[in-house]
This record gives sequence, C-alpha cells and structure tokens, in this order.
Amino acid sequence: MSLFSTLKFIVNHPLNKKRKVRSVLNFFLWQVSSRYQREPVEKKFVDDTKFWVRKGMTGITGNLYVGLHDFEDMSFVLHFLRPEDTFVDIGSNVGSYSLLASGVVKAQTIAFEPDPQNFKYLSKNIALNKIQHLASAHNIGLGNKKSELLFSSNFDAMNHIIERDEQKEQHVKANLVKVERLDAVLTQQSPTLMKIDVEGYEVPVIEGAKSILEQPGLKALIIELKGNGMNRYGYDENEAKQYLMRIGFKPYYYDPFQRSLTLLNDKNKDTSAKNEIYIRDINFVMERIQSARKININGISY
Repeated sequence: MSLFSTLKFIVNHPLNKKRKVRSVLNFFLWQVSSRYQREPVEKKFVDDTKFWVRKGMTGITGNLYVGLHDFEDMSFVLHFLRPEDTFVDIGSNVGSYSLLASGVVKAQTIAFEPDPQNFKYLSKNIALNKIQHLASAHNIGLGNKKSELLFSSNFDAMNHIIERDEQKEQHVKANLVKVERLDAVLTQQSPTLMKIDVEGYEVPVIEGAKSILEQPGLKALIIELKGNGMNRYGYDENEAKQYLMRIGFKPYYYDPFQRSLTLLNDKNKDTSAKNEIYIRDINFVMERIQSARKININGISY
C-alpha cells in the first residue's frame, strides 16, 4: 500500500472520526521509532489486551493507527461472540482476531497459522495476554487433503500457498508446511464462528471442512471470496459460494455502528466490496449483536 493510500485509510477510518490528526501523527511516530527498535514492543489493543509488534508486521500494525484494522469484521467478532462459544481462526497471522475473541470476549479460540515466524508471534501474543487456557494455536496449513505444501515467508500478512514455479520465477522465500483437513483436526469441537483468511486458498479449505461447515451450531463465517482463488490458483469461487448457500448460509454486510446486517445481492454489489459475512440463522445472529455490550475504541463507544 502506498503512503498516500495508507494515510487515506487512516484518516477515513470510522474509528478515527475524533482523532484524525492524532492518528496520522501516531503513524509517522511509529515509522520513525520502529526503525531504531531491534526488539518487538508491547502495545495496547482493545480493553485490557495487548500485542507484540515490530517494524514490518503489516498484519497487526494497522491496529496501532486505527484501533481495529478490519473495522466491520472485527466489530462483528466483538458483538457476536459470547464466552461459551468457540471461534476458529484460519489464517490467524499474529493473532489480531484471536485476541479479540479470547482476550476481550473470553470465548475459546482455535487458531491456525502455517508461517513459522507469524506463528511464533501468535503464540507470544497468546502468552502475553495470559489466555493459554482459552486459545490454542496450530502451526499448520489447511486444505482439502493431508499433504505438504510450500508457503511463502516474505509477504507478512499476504503470505500464501505457492507453486514451485512461482518460487523459482519470483525468488519467493518459502517454507514447507504440513497441511491437514479441518475436519480431521476438529473432531470434538463445534465452532459458532469461523474466519477464513488464506489469500485465495479458501476453496480447498472449504472442501476439507465440510463436516464442520454443515454443523448447525456454526452460525457465521467471515471469508473473502472475491477472485483471489481464480487469479492465483484457478479455483472457481462461485462454486464455494453456491455450496455455502446450499447449506443455509447467505452473505451479509455488517454495519457496526447501527448493528445491522444487510443481505447482499446483485443490486448492492458496491456494498459487498466492504465485507461479506456468511450467516446462517439470521434471527439468532441479530439477537446476539443487538444485545452485546458496547465496546470503546479511540473514544468511540458503539
């Protein structure tokens, strides 16, 4: 992301309404100070949670500037989950969503992160917040069969499964990671919410998680199906969308300030550019989000 795009994102972020100048100042202060910090530093997150961060951690530094980097999706996690729930975080990176689910809400989290470096900080963030009894982390990838695949290691939050030809042609650094089916890993758990963020590899993850996805206790799925699968791997994401709808999920846009869910269709595709949350049992979900306690971030309570 260019400097202009980053500053535009910071200034226009919904949680920076009351602190536009301060947020930009914080951005530049971090850019300067992080150059001289050899070790990660501890930063405050939501409520009493904290995280480790160092220069180059694009998967979590956005939270420094705006409070919640993924405003709608992260707010949905905070409003929807309850302590009795289980949250499955696939593509956890260093654990932003896991900290919200287990550190703030106190729900159970099962996190998956194949990159060894990101997994290291995911584990450190869980330990920092003393939530080992709530959050477990697995250093594996997920797909449609048990295997080993190359996983890039020099794109931070954009790391992804790669082909050997891509590694040779683009000089991509990569690690060989173990890959399992989610159905083979979660044999006893029944999640209420799942997040799948695997940079275009969502289709194989879905194919290996059908038993979990078809459990009626799973009420919502945060997932991005907007073309990366076709562009990077040749997967038809429309088939994944149709499968999710066949088992009862429908795509919605979430407005955290209004705590409202808008069903997405061909007439409001522009809205869907913001986020898509697939929901099953809309009445259950609506009751949850409307009755959730308010959260306060950057002086905004919602």
